[in-house]
Amino acid sequence: MLIVTLVTDDGTAINCPQKAIIALGRRDDANINQIDIDFSLLNEHGVSRLHAFIFMTDDAAYIQDYNSRNGTYINQQQLYPLKRYPLHHGNQLMLGRIILTVHIENQA
Repeated sequence: MLIVTLVTDDGTAINCPQKAIIALGRRDDANINQIDIDFSLLNEHGVSRLHAFIFMTDDAAYIQDYNSRNGTYINQQQLYPLKRYPLHHGNQLMLGRIILTVHIENQA
């Protein structure tokens, strides 16, 4: 089982829930039950309401941009919407204007 943590540039750790599909975005009254990681708590409005998904398997993690307005980037490379890209320990993600470092730990 993989443990994925996203760390902001100010050191705030965001633990990804242990589930197969993790929705990243900004919660509002219309989507309160759809978003697993809520970036509105960081006062960042460059993140779309439903911005991206992280897909978890037993031995890998992937990210997919959900046709977000400001895009999703891995190591400064913009992702094509609706295509899955592998995540690796140490990758730098950018969602809107939020920069996150990916930490992946394999828990046996």
